[in-house]
Amino acid sequence: MIAQVNVKAYKPRRAHTLSRQRVASRSSFVLPVKELRAPVTIMAAVVLCATVAIGHIFSWQIGRVQAATSELKIQYSQQVNEHIRLKAEYVHLRSKARVEVVAAEKLGLYSPNRNQVHHM
Repeated sequence: MIAQVNVKAYKPRRAHTLSRQRVASRSSFVLPVKELRAPVTIMAAVVLCATVAIGHIFSWQIGRVQAATSELKIQYSQQVNEHIRLKAEYVHLRSKARVEVVAAEKLGLYSPNRNQVHHM
């Protein structure tokens, strides 16, 4: 042991009677149900109304998005049909027979005959 050090056994202190009474009074506290019924009912009604309102807003937004989506699908199908029509017109205008007809009518150009072609 170290010299000149007093060592005493640990003894927990007893709580005073006032502090025990305070603890007991805190644990026996009961909420007044009658006084809280009206505020809790109002809060529940407000939460319910807010939930319903938010649901309607989301439903309205979903409806708008679905309408816009269906409109875009219609526009897309129209664009696809126009694209197909333009491709067909492009193929028709680039066909060899069409080019020969236009060259003959507008420019007076014709395909050469066999006896006109000379190979060197």
